[in-house]
Amino acid sequence: MSNFKDIYKNQINSMCSDDISLTAEDILKAYETSERKSSAAQPNTISAAQPNTASSTLAVKAENNPEISKPSGKPARVTMLHHIKTATSAASVAIAAAIVILVTGIVGVSAGAMGYGPLATLFKDKLDDEVSATLIEEGYLLEVGTTQSSNGFDVTFEGITGETYQPMLLFTIRVEDEEFCKQNESFYLTVYPGFSHEAYDKCLKEEAGEEVEAPRYMYSCEKAVQDPENPNLYYCSVVGASTHMINGDEFVVSVRSIRVGENIDNYSEEIFLDNKWELSLPAQNEGVLKEHWPEFYDSMADSERTVTSPNGVDFKLRYIIFSEYSMEVQFEYYFPENELSGGEENWDEVGMLFEKEFDLLLENAYFLVDGVEYKASDRYFTWCDSLGEIGPANQCYVVGLFPSIDSENAQHISIINGDQSIVIK
Repeated sequence: MSNFKDIYKNQINSMCSDDISLTAEDILKAYETSERKSSAAQPNTISAAQPNTASSTLAVKAENNPEISKPSGKPARVTMLHHIKTATSAASVAIAAAIVILVTGIVGVSAGAMGYGPLATLFKDKLDDEVSATLIEEGYLLEVGTTQSSNGFDVTFEGITGETYQPMLLFTIRVEDEEFCKQNESFYLTVYPGFSHEAYDKCLKEEAGEEVEAPRYMYSCEKAVQDPENPNLYYCSVVGASTHMINGDEFVVSVRSIRVGENIDNYSEEIFLDNKWELSLPAQNEGVLKEHWPEFYDSMADSERTVTSPNGVDFKLRYIIFSEYSMEVQFEYYFPENELSGGEENWDEVGMLFEKEFDLLLENAYFLVDGVEYKASDRYFTWCDSLGEIGPANQCYVVGLFPSIDSENAQHISIINGDQSIVIK
């Protein structure tokens, strides 16, 4: 376990930029808490292996909260996982009464036993998400199924599925205004997707214009799509904040607003809803999230884990997450020693050059799995540890996304880049 701790702390700290609120110590503590809770399981819980059709599996309590704080008009950063964007102030604001739903004692149960086929169908047919649909059919699901209404929008938090590194939250939104539905085939939902109470409170304080000690989390913003057969109904799935969700403690999911416009930055109207759910996952996420953890390769010799970009930047493989959704592949590089930096020691001045270089690498490199090639689908996020807080100063990290593969059953897995190769399996 100690080796895992050291590796995991380094990995998580590398992800904790100034926009991320937890350190490796926080997350490792959460991991250990989850282990302790799993060894002392609470009574009267239902596991995925022991389905129960009793309707009493959910204990739901609704409370009206008259205290409403209007978000300030100052710009706020929006993060969708690790993509940082800037939002402008809303042109139109409508504040609804805040409703708090406290969901306790929820446990994962067999999808087949509880009749969760409709949720799988929503992911598959309405959101084009075969992976989440399959996970639900395999039994990975926590059904919430509670609705909160305000300003003519009925928001139903349907449930949670996905993986430890990518929980998926599913919402349906029913709109009363027929004219709104005629004019908008889609809109954007801003959501605090499963934060600890402390992180959530920081977000609210920053919305209210208070000074908040960085680092902090901000909200996700995802598109809600209209049902072509029922134009008053919209569907939206949001990636959850797994750091806060997998430790067994209570977390907050809050739908903050609806944005109407071309994209999350260019919108003409924002309607604030302030819906809120408080819940926790079963010990070790049993029956809710499929477990996937990073596999590290930084103990390999540098020559065995390095691929070189067209302009001579050495990118060294650090870890791979073999997810059902995609492969997340992280590389590290040291920028000052490379000619591309031109002697510049401030990564902020030259970071874009290295990001473009990684993009060129992704155009050429590919995974070779039992003779089949898999090209990169996207560059995910990048950052640099300029102060050397988790490793050498100016060590930088970048992540590429590749299509998901069956790593367990594959016989041979390699990363190919011209005449270079990294043998994974």
